[in-house]
Amino acid sequence: MINENLKLKDNAYGYHTKECSDNYSKGRPSYPKECIEFIKSLGLSNDSVIVDLASGPGKFTKVLAIEGGFNNITCIEPSGDFRKECENILNQVKLENNNSLNFKVLEGLSTSIPLPDNSVDCITVATAWHWFSNIESVREVSRVLKPNGVLAIIWNIANFGENSKNPQQLEGIIRLHRDAKFNANNHLPTKSLRDKWRDVFDEMKNDPTTHIYLNPDLTKSPSFSNPQITFGEKTIASSLSMSYISLLPPNEKQQFINELKQNLENFNLTSNNKEFTVYYDTEVYFLVLKKHDTKYHGGEGNVSPTRSLRDKWRDVFDEIKNDSKLHHLLNPDFIELIPPLPNPQITTGEKTIASSLSQSYISILPPNEKQEFINQLKQN
Repeated sequence: MINENLKLKDNAYGYHTKECSDNYSKGRPSYPKECIEFIKSLGLSNDSVIVDLASGPGKFTKVLAIEGGFNNITCIEPSGDFRKECENILNQVKLENNNSLNFKVLEGLSTSIPLPDNSVDCITVATAWHWFSNIESVREVSRVLKPNGVLAIIWNIANFGENSKNPQQLEGIIRLHRDAKFNANNHLPTKSLRDKWRDVFDEMKNDPTTHIYLNPDLTKSPSFSNPQITFGEKTIASSLSMSYISLLPPNEKQQFINELKQNLENFNLTSNNKEFTVYYDTEVYFLVLKKHDTKYHGGEGNVSPTRSLRDKWRDVFDEIKNDSKLHHLLNPDFIELIPPLPNPQITTGEKTIASSLSQSYISILPPNEKQEFINQLKQN
């Protein structure tokens, strides 16, 4: 059952079926051990707190637990069918591969992660950031990450370039057939989103008020070779796990299956359900959260994290105004009944310092930086 309170892109509802979950688990490629080792090298250990955001049915989570040896993993996923499959997979991993694994699979979104502030060492997002590449998600990721926490965005890319081991005929069968057909019918919005997933970080570079969240300068890992053995039925399952194909009416979906089967049969490498290899490159883009890098005691361009949030507290009511589905909740029109009331407060230097130290983002500064802040504030 779909939780109607979740705000999802229309195509994302294609993931909310058991059929799609089964096809995703069967057909989608896994991830190489080397990319997990790279993520672990970013200051993480077996006991680091890991969140796999938009975990799906646990494709990447499984590799985190087995190859990475991570023992503390929380999966966040809006699809109930994906969550059930993810739980099944991780229970099996705990039984067979990593008996130290402690895991939770929770309903949530990139904009509402059900975890406390400053509680997570690393958030991974595998082949999913294009669904929620926006400042609201960056803000929420920043909220739950600890200082020096890592956001790792992972992509599997099937390379059909000039030096690729993948034959051009295979591209025509697996990708161009699918994309050309469904792009023409407006069934392929996520392709353009996937091409634009970096845009939010470019926007952050030009907006100093967002520098309090994540350093917007993405760092890219080397590409990791990720050959995947597949066959006709698995190729079809992978295509059917695409959200926009999952949502097709039954007759159109069957027509797609028939055409894809025919194309597979027409190519010797893929005919008769034979096994063949698709060569992927796996890439990791990562950011390290420097919550204590902002100078909180003033200066041009220096913005308090909560100041930005405080300026935006009315935003939710503006959203209600623009979404007729929410009009049953509250009348979103604010009426200022009285003018601002004066509230003079007598204070002292020590009280001013105490007030500053009570701010959450200053409270979590390392001791030496906190003392430096106190000294500079006293001097001022």
